[in-house]
Amino acid sequence: MRLSVFLLSMLLAFNASAGSSQTIGVVYVGVSDNTGSVFMNIDENLIDTNCAKKNQIKVNLDNRISQQFYSAALMALASGKKMTIYYDPDSCIDSATKADVAIVENF
Repeated sequence: MRLSVFLLSMLLAFNASAGSSQTIGVVYVGVSDNTGSVFMNIDENLIDTNCAKKNQIKVNLDNRISQQFYSAALMALASGKKMTIYYDPDSCIDSATKADVAIVENF
C-alpha cells in the first residue's frame, strides 16, 4: 500500500504531458551540485530523445520531486528492477533527457 501511494504521488507530482516512454535498467544514480540535478545513467539509449546524452536522465534539484526521483532510481538500482520513464523528447537538462514520470516496475 505504501508503495502504491508513493508511486501515485510521483505520478501526480510530475508533468503529465510526457510524449514518449521507455522501460530501462539503471546503471548508476548520482547528484551533481555543478549541474544542479539528480541523474541516472541507463543500460541503453533512449530511442526517440533529441537530447545529446541518450543514456542519461535528469531532474533538476530545485524540482519539488527531485528527492522522490532519486529514491525511486536508487530503489530500482538496488533491487535490479526496471524503470519506465516518461519524457518529452525535446526537453533536455544539460544535454540529458528530463524525466516527467518515473515508475519502478514490479516492485
